[in-house]
Amino acid sequence: MTVPPTTSSRQVTQIAVLSTVGLCLMLLIEIPLFPAAPYLKYDAGDLPVLIGAFALGPMSGVAIAALKNLLFLMVRGTPETWFVGAPMNLLAGASFALVAGNLYFLEKTRTRAVAALVVGGLASTAVMFVANLVILPVFMRVFLGSTTAVSTHFLLTVIVPFNLVKSTLNGVLVFSIYKRISPVLKATHWELPAHPPRETAAAR
Repeated sequence: MTVPPTTSSRQVTQIAVLSTVGLCLMLLIEIPLFPAAPYLKYDAGDLPVLIGAFALGPMSGVAIAALKNLLFLMVRGTPETWFVGAPMNLLAGASFALVAGNLYFLEKTRTRAVAALVVGGLASTAVMFVANLVILPVFMRVFLGSTTAVSTHFLLTVIVPFNLVKSTLNGVLVFSIYKRISPVLKATHWELPAHPPRETAAAR
């Protein structure tokens, strides 16, 4: 007789599977979005991150984002990707997953999913604005020998639009995919139930 896996071991396996899928999507799909910055490319690697955040909880989404980027560094690591590429990708995916996953887990409805993806995308864009403001000058100084300050105009006209477009694409794709696969995830015990509503003072 085989012993069924515990919830924790099953969730670790699910995180590993989604991280591997994320890595494959990250490697296979790279689309430049802005001619002014061809190095800024959309990849679909955050789709499994967000699906994991919706199905398994926000911290699982963060774990998938972290493991996906670690695997990416093992496969295609360079000094630049170790210093800026992977950390930036992790910040973008983890912040999106953390905010969207927490909102969705309060109430698993279509309306809540849309709101979670919108707020999560905006939160991720804000995080990346600050991250680029702090990390990009250091990257330019260390790897390019440039002491030129990063202009706010560049951040507002290139970085912010790029992250808004990326978040929108991820949100639309995840919403389209997740509700179709949600019954399968529930049937195969991949999807955890929503958090029960908190008791109000009056209810006590």
